[in-house]
Amino acid sequence: MKEENRTFKKNLLKKNQNSKLFKRISILSIIFLISYITIGLLLSNQPYFCTIFVYTMIAILYFMVTFSLFLATRHVKKYGQRTQLAWGLLTFSVLLSTVASVMWAIIIIYFNLNPATSVADLFYLLFFPVFLLGIFVFPSTRKNNHQRYKAYFDIGMVLFSAFLVIYTFFISPAAEFYQGDLLKLIFSLAYVVAGLLLLWALLDLIFNRIKTNMQTPFIILVLGIFILTITSTLYAYQLITGTYVPGGAGDVGWLVGYTILGLAGAAQFTNFNINRNRHITRFLSWHYSYHWTPYLALAGIFISYSLLIWAVNTSNPNLLFLEAGSGVLIFMVITRQIVSIRENRDLYHQAQKEIKTRRKVEESLQKSESLYRTIFENTGTATLIIDKKNRLCLTNSEFERITGYSQEEVSEKTWQDLVSKESQKIIEELHKDMNRDYDHTPRTVEIKFIDKEGIIKDGFLIFTLIPGTEDFLASLLDITQRKKDHELVKKSLKEKEVLLKEIHHRVKNNLMIISSLLNLQSHYIDDKEHLEIFRESQSRANSMALIHERLYKSSDLKSIDFGDYIQNLAREIFHSYSTTDSEINLIVDVEEVMLDIDNAIPLGLILNELLTNSMKYAFPQGESGEIKVKFSKKDKTYTLIVEDNGVGFPPRFDYKNTDSLGLQLINNLTAQISGELELDTTNGTCFKIEFLESGFHD
Repeated sequence: MKEENRTFKKNLLKKNQNSKLFKRISILSIIFLISYITIGLLLSNQPYFCTIFVYTMIAILYFMVTFSLFLATRHVKKYGQRTQLAWGLLTFSVLLSTVASVMWAIIIIYFNLNPATSVADLFYLLFFPVFLLGIFVFPSTRKNNHQRYKAYFDIGMVLFSAFLVIYTFFISPAAEFYQGDLLKLIFSLAYVVAGLLLLWALLDLIFNRIKTNMQTPFIILVLGIFILTITSTLYAYQLITGTYVPGGAGDVGWLVGYTILGLAGAAQFTNFNINRNRHITRFLSWHYSYHWTPYLALAGIFISYSLLIWAVNTSNPNLLFLEAGSGVLIFMVITRQIVSIRENRDLYHQAQKEIKTRRKVEESLQKSESLYRTIFENTGTATLIIDKKNRLCLTNSEFERITGYSQEEVSEKTWQDLVSKESQKIIEELHKDMNRDYDHTPRTVEIKFIDKEGIIKDGFLIFTLIPGTEDFLASLLDITQRKKDHELVKKSLKEKEVLLKEIHHRVKNNLMIISSLLNLQSHYIDDKEHLEIFRESQSRANSMALIHERLYKSSDLKSIDFGDYIQNLAREIFHSYSTTDSEINLIVDVEEVMLDIDNAIPLGLILNELLTNSMKYAFPQGESGEIKVKFSKKDKTYTLIVEDNGVGFPPRFDYKNTDSLGLQLINNLTAQISGELELDTTNGTCFKIEFLESGFHD
């Protein structure tokens, strides 16, 4: 939540900074235009300096507009390559105008010639098709085929109406004014066509291109194109009539139009948005629903027919041409109406399909509601819906059974009325956690609820948020009897645990008594062979007693730390058989591994036999040496290694078939734990036993 607030504040700060930057650019643009007009008027009595100032200012302005559009081109990379290409083409078109303005300045200042109809004008004229291409490259708004065709006809009608006006007042007079200056005529007509191209760009932008994520730049572009269209038309008229003066008042329109194009680029790279009032909002609403755009075509038709009426009343020589043009407009209107009729027919069929679909959906909803109510009533648990005000707005029959409250009785109650105070705190904390991080909050909790009779019961509550709402769906299980049964089971397990510990303790004591009896009996035996048998039996009893001692002291009563057991057993056997003259070194390398009783007792006896054999036979007559004991676990395999560097076994000794009781025990006990026994007599004696965990034997 804190991170989201920090991000929101950061974005708001950046938005405010961008808004201030755009406003500063707008103010500087206005100051620039005012300065241009003011200083131009002040220098009007000094034509040479006025010309230098005017075209220097024009070149600077066009360069700044180019730079603004270039920044917009870089900024819109996130909107896709097509949008970036469109802004790039707009930038290139203004760059052509910048080059043209520099050439104009050179022609006027250095050659003292009128730049109109010069090579510089070619660069100005290139601005118009490149700019139109940039407008066309912008991604269009989504329309169906009928809407697209109607938009084409609307644009066509407006353009054709404009062409009739331009022909009547520009092309026809140009033919009359033609006095053999073909180049002037070509450039005049070229600017007339350029005006139509700008009008086309303006209409296409309005009809097809304005999108939500670039509303402000496009609205500013529309204004700039509108001004440039008017200025281009006036410039064409001045060329035709021979009234154009370079650097005159007519050039202000160019400056204003290009300045507004630069502001459109600034609005794009600063992410500036207009604070839309209700009029702009209504305009955009009409635009997206295509309610007002056909009126542009209607206005064009109205102007065309007004022009026809004027031509009839004034006996204008273009009357026949205007009559033919009106016929074309009538054809376009009829064709557009046919498209509208087809669209209405398709809309009617679509509406019929939607009505059928809606009926099916309603039937499906009724079935779903019936299914939902059946499931809600027969979940086997008390189910309830809690609204955002914590009221129980819906419960099922199972809820009434375990609480005693009917739906009517709980309709005005909140969940706080039905749970203990301790449970209220638990649920409130859980509710806060869910508001902070719903996905990682537990959905289950144990509570104590109060039934209609005031009896406090144990319950298990499961709840989830109903998608698309602020209500919760909860399931309540009455676990009162289960809790009681659980306590009885825990008590019984505790008793059995105590009993099992007592058994292990008594077994250990009995084994120690046997060991003590064997020890006492050994004092009355003079035969060394018989005495050794008693000592071995005593050692075996001690090894088993040590395991039972570890078991009743362990936490789970089933397994012991066998590494610790090995260290204790090895130490006892070592001290039992070592003498003061003995130079035997005992090395124990064991891991902390838990081993269950089924494997611990056989393995303890095996270890006892192996260590006893090494102590007794590996180092005769007080020889020095070392005995190593290793115990480890890898994956599910245990490994016990007992080795010494003593005299070893006789050659060709078969340890699997021997009369030795100790080795017989080792072989039998290894088989008991499903292990594998290996003997290596390369350097003394090395016994290696590997076995799997209980339950993993093949």
